[in-house]
Amino acid sequence: VVLDRFDPVGSLEVITKHGVTTVAGVPGMYQAWCQITGAREALAGVRLFTCGGSPLPLRVFEEFAAATGHQIFEGYGMTETAPVVATTLVTGVPKPGSVGRPLPGVQVRLVHDEGSDSGTDAEEGDPGEMWVRGSSVFSGYWPDGVGGSDADGWFRSGDIAFFDADGDLHIVDRRREVILVNGFNVYPREIEVAIDSMDAVAEVAVIGVPDDVTGEAVTALVVAVPGRALSIADIASYCSERLARFKCPSVIRVVDALPHSATGRVAKGRLREVYGDE
Repeated sequence: VVLDRFDPVGSLEVITKHGVTTVAGVPGMYQAWCQITGAREALAGVRLFTCGGSPLPLRVFEEFAAATGHQIFEGYGMTETAPVVATTLVTGVPKPGSVGRPLPGVQVRLVHDEGSDSGTDAEEGDPGEMWVRGSSVFSGYWPDGVGGSDADGWFRSGDIAFFDADGDLHIVDRRREVILVNGFNVYPREIEVAIDSMDAVAEVAVIGVPDDVTGEAVTALVVAVPGRALSIADIASYCSERLARFKCPSVIRVVDALPHSATGRVAKGRLREVYGDE
């Protein structure tokens, strides 16, 4: 069943009416369903929930399980990889914060960026750019076929990830979104996860802005849960207890809302357009 647009209440009615048993969603959908009375009953017949498009916040994973009794299998993919690269369905065990393991026939290599086309494999446990190889990887962009795999079949995803001790993948961030502070790599996703764990936070986005002293400065845009008090001082203190000093946001703004794309993910490219470079 394909809907023209997502409506939290209407989609639950459709799922019940048509006896839907598998749901492929994005984080915003699961977050919305957590707030709907009767979601547990409406989703009782669904046997499988999967999530992609953007990282699934731990808070949403836990709230959805508590609200519906179901867990979500998270995965990672790209249009260029047709589309799935990895999923927790490979092991059959949902793992909060992880996108699981590569599909059979798909290889993933994590490469330390050295400014070269070959690169070297990242140290065990360290983040690196995810390179993908397999028969599902596209040959290049139309019409010229450029931008595809290299001579050895590796396609550079542009995403930063690491393997944990179990061999499961964790997406850290987009390579182009990494913030460089005094020569140190700062991954916005790590800061977003920390701030998102605050009870009064509904949503957060972290970006880098130019800074004359450090090169770039970490800026956090935070949306509060309706009716909850949330101050800049609270956020700064919370971050200082959980993050290295150079990773803590130097600019924090509590805003009414964040711009989103059609798929429900935060449209980071529009953040400066909406809120400026402050």
